[in-house]
Amino acid sequence: MTNKQKQLQLKHLGYYCGKIDGSMGPTSREATRNFQSAYGLVADASFGPLTEAKSIEVWTDIQNKLNNKGFNCGEANGYVGDNTINAIYEFQRANGLVVDGSMGPASLAKLNEDTKPLSWDDFPNFRREEFRCPCGKCNGYPYEPDLRLVKVLQEMRDHYNTPINITSGVRCQNFNDSLPGSVKNSPHLYGKAADFIVVGVAKSDFLAYSQKLVREGKIAYTYTNESNMKNAVHINL
Repeated sequence: MTNKQKQLQLKHLGYYCGKIDGSMGPTSREATRNFQSAYGLVADASFGPLTEAKSIEVWTDIQNKLNNKGFNCGEANGYVGDNTINAIYEFQRANGLVVDGSMGPASLAKLNEDTKPLSWDDFPNFRREEFRCPCGKCNGYPYEPDLRLVKVLQEMRDHYNTPINITSGVRCQNFNDSLPGSVKNSPHLYGKAADFIVVGVAKSDFLAYSQKLVREGKIAYTYTNESNMKNAVHINL
């Protein structure tokens, strides 16, 4: 872990308020000492292997909980980056917290209030079968639909108060490869993408809404085209 990464890890837990400059000077060392004291480590102010391991453990837990609540961090790998920081901002905005990007005591307390994993019962307007691979040759679910994606679709369904038709959900590799214009390593293969139509709403409208979701960090990407997408819009985590 680089010194700049160490400073990021400390900053977004509220222990460090200096510049991310890679210099582990007095301010960084004091932040390290405070982190060590809080997590039961020897408080020697040295960000060594044990402190690094604990930092990764703490951040992996935070990232998993944010992902489970629908705030997309990407892979929960224990390293603070842009996706994690954006997810923290969105989590804080959604919960009426100070939006500072720091998982301090108030934000951590809110995050830990309820870490119940998402389930299909949380989505009254969607069923697992709607996301099945339609090829008829695989079992329909080489990967399970990612429920964080379904949560985003439910949000859109609630916003428009009209049905959403899933035109493409999970795909097996063979089916994906058979589609014109498909990407070899499409997120559809991993249950992290959906193409859809919002009934009775102009495509330009729900595309704009999907683009807003990208800006908010709830999804990673959205697009449409006039060749193979027709009236549908694609979103993916």
